[in-house]
Amino acid sequence: NENVSTVLVGAKTLMQLEQNLKALGAVELITSDVKAKIDALVPFVPQLDCTDQTAIMRSRHL
Repeated sequence: NENVSTVLVGAKTLMQLEQNLKALGAVELITSDVKAKIDALVPFVPQLDCTDQTAIMRSRHL
């Protein structure tokens, strides 16, 4: 996804990290046709998951 700039690695062990890195081999299998089909089924619509409570407090007190 070209909209992703950072990946947070959640591996707790070296083995988990190695397994996750092996999954990168599947990236080359995702052709533009496959991407188009995925995007048609699950369009990417960025949005905030929840209300920013800090912004609400700031607006009340500033």
